[in-house]
Amino acid sequence: MKILMQTQQLLSLFRPAFAIEGYGYINPWTTNLLNNLDATKNALEIGFVLPIWDKERLNDGIFQGYKYYSFWAVPELRVDFDITNSKCMDEIEILTQRLQEVLNDFRPDIVHIWGFEIPFSYAMLLACERLSIGHKVISDIQGLVFTWRNAVNSLSNSVELNEMLVSDLRHESNKYFNFGELDKKYIKQAKIFIGRTEYDRAYIKLLNPKAHYYKVNRILRDDFYATAGKWRLDNCVRHSIFLSQGHYPLKGLHFLLEALPYLVEYFPNIKLSVGGYKLKTAYGEYIEKLIEELKLQDRVNFLGRLDEKEMIAAYLTAHISVCPSIMENNANSLVEAKMLGVPVVASYVGGIPSIITHGIDGFLYQHDAPYMLAHYIKTIFEDDELALNLSKNGTKNALEMADKDQIIKNMLEIYETIFNENGS
Repeated sequence: MKILMQTQQLLSLFRPAFAIEGYGYINPWTTNLLNNLDATKNALEIGFVLPIWDKERLNDGIFQGYKYYSFWAVPELRVDFDITNSKCMDEIEILTQRLQEVLNDFRPDIVHIWGFEIPFSYAMLLACERLSIGHKVISDIQGLVFTWRNAVNSLSNSVELNEMLVSDLRHESNKYFNFGELDKKYIKQAKIFIGRTEYDRAYIKLLNPKAHYYKVNRILRDDFYATAGKWRLDNCVRHSIFLSQGHYPLKGLHFLLEALPYLVEYFPNIKLSVGGYKLKTAYGEYIEKLIEELKLQDRVNFLGRLDEKEMIAAYLTAHISVCPSIMENNANSLVEAKMLGVPVVASYVGGIPSIITHGIDGFLYQHDAPYMLAHYIKTIFEDDELALNLSKNGTKNALEMADKDQIIKNMLEIYETIFNENGS
């Protein structure tokens, strides 16, 4: 069975093939599947279609046993996309023709598209339809962009913003509108989806009731399985909080900062560690100003970019992990925290209620109510027995959700079903 995978970003696996150095974009859900999918044993031949930002680095070839093809990810299909702009739509047509060439060369039995937030995926769907193989396309849901616009617009009304940040948010809102319009068009045309939350299933079924929807969870990074359940209350730093990332508004760092003053009087030693760097953006400036206004300078620490082992160490050091996002579909960071046994509190948005059972393996709160976030953090800090129960239940649930064998079994069954139904 020949499977052609298209990704939204260049997988770090292929960076050497394009002479690109550095940390790069990991896209762990794809590489984690590959690492556990025994292609030889299961008679799979897997190829890749990869976007490249630098036109000079374009090339096709074979790397580590995978045949790969590349295409130029022009700005008109990324940062400058406008669905009403004829040049942008012309670029979709150019890419569609390139992808038809790829499809004719690889001749896949199945096309597996990882995410459709960016117009690259729509071009692939068009290419497959023109070659009469649209019924062979699996659309793996990552984010649902149209819903992001509502989240960004709500942010503009919920916090006091500086003029530059308002301008940035307006730009983000317009970008999400344009991506989202194509997102909806894609959903209405595609036939087969893979998702993992009630939120993404509901959205797909509302727009495309006839679509086939399969649930397949994500495989986590290997070290998280090796350290499952390793969090210990006695070894953590009491009254410390970890947020895995907060570099753009949708991640809700500002709401978490607004929760901290409620807690300082109860826990004078409270600390917040954030994965990633302080950003030199309008949002970064807003966050710095907020930290200063709330007198949190000595309580907030940005840890810089963390690799897998550093991320695990940060989780295990924390008393609690928080996901304060304004919008999420499948928050992998929550599953990772639960896997390790770290007690979690998360906003009740998007697909997060499919990951946490309130009061059993974590707490959920209204995303724009910092006082409720503070309440649940305080509840855990003050009750060791509760923290230990959340930890135990979280690890148990995460191991079930991210069961490698079950996920591989589910994926292979989907591949087989589509392969057999298509009479390949």
